[in-house]
Amino acid sequence: MWSPTVIKRVMGKQRISLNNMKVAIEAVKTLKVPNDATIVEISPGVGFLTHALLNHTNARKIIALENDKRYVNELSTLVKESDGRLEILNIDIYKWDTYDHIKTHLTHIQIHPWEEEKAAEKLLAKEGELQRHKLKIELEAIADVEIQCALFGVTPLVEPKLQGSWHTFEFVIKTLMSRKNAKVIEMLSTLGAGANTLAKDLSFDLNIPVRNMTAENYSELSIIFDKWPFKPDYIDDIYLPPQKHRKRW
Repeated sequence: MWSPTVIKRVMGKQRISLNNMKVAIEAVKTLKVPNDATIVEISPGVGFLTHALLNHTNARKIIALENDKRYVNELSTLVKESDGRLEILNIDIYKWDTYDHIKTHLTHIQIHPWEEEKAAEKLLAKEGELQRHKLKIELEAIADVEIQCALFGVTPLVEPKLQGSWHTFEFVIKTLMSRKNAKVIEMLSTLGAGANTLAKDLSFDLNIPVRNMTAENYSELSIIFDKWPFKPDYIDDIYLPPQKHRKRW
């Protein structure tokens, strides 16, 4: 039966490995691996997570990529006990050709290429658009091209562009965006009766369409609107949580 006998020889000397079976089992349960899935495990090490994947999931196959020959030898017993579900590949994960090699161990998988923005524009351009490319026409002849996801990064600002109340900011955006093509000056009155008088205190062009407003524009308008004596009271009722009143004894 498998046991991680290699731990005392290599733990803490070259790399850190998980050595707690209870933690490994909890981690595997958290993953919620689908039934009949094929799992590719990178650097299984002494095999705690590998053992948990075998015994606490219904994965069809586990392919473990391990560069250290000593770990591979120790895991060979686990391979024998897996009834063909576990395969250990003594391979370097940092070499590009490794992933070409892995493909031979997988069943049919659909390709989902990641493209840079400019390349994606060419692949998605429709008839009449400037970005339309030769490759796009060729793809149209043999396949359907669709966007399945969009990758973007969100980095918090050290100094947010919004300096006022968030719930007022949110209300102003929601109200003005109800008519994106209208001019800002035309939409001020929708904030409240007489709100068009706020125009004199705003520094940006009020003749631009609402869709062209920047976050800074909304922030400026929100601050001025928040200070306006006639701001509707119901805004606070909508966006602020109800106040908890103390019991009177």
